[in-house]
Amino acid sequence: MLIFESAVTLAAAKKFNKKAVSLLILSDHLLKGDTFYTYTKEREELEAEIDKRIRDIALYLGRCSQGNR
Repeated sequence: MLIFESAVTLAAAKKFNKKAVSLLILSDHLLKGDTFYTYTKEREELEAEIDKRIRDIALYLGRCSQGNR
């Protein structure tokens, strides 16, 4: 589903002649037996930090595209 969301975001931006970025992060650690669907407290904390950083990057890119660094 995430790949579909990225594709729709980029297609909509192209249709309206806008810039867009899509960040897709999937994480498996096959040697440990962890997959994208393995859920632990550590993973929850890591995902929360990643989400925060992704929002920060998106806001930064938005400001850069408007010329406001």
